[in-house]
Amino acid sequence: MNIIKTLKKYESKGMHNNLPIIWKEAEDSYVWDGEGKRFIDFSSTICVTNTGHSNPEILKAIEKQCEKGMIASYTFATEERAKFIEKLCKFTRFDKVFLASS
Repeated sequence: MNIIKTLKKYESKGMHNNLPIIWKEAEDSYVWDGEGKRFIDFSSTICVTNTGHSNPEILKAIEKQCEKGMIASYTFATEERAKFIEKLCKFTRFDKVFLASS
């Protein structure tokens, strides 16, 4: 399968065109293509990518949340969201924060 060709045929254009790099694996802030070339992942603006790929601490937290059978987005009230926002405000010294998906 020609992945780039298939995506160009069936996927609508978003805000930008993607680079013609086909990710095969990722760890921390790096991604590798099928030829073993390593790239710094500068795409970390969507959801949790900026925490690093394959981050064991984050993976454990995601697994723990999945076991509850509840994956809440940034719009619904949950204890986890309240704790995160409080911690984020203390860390950044902001009075308030606004969570968004990008």
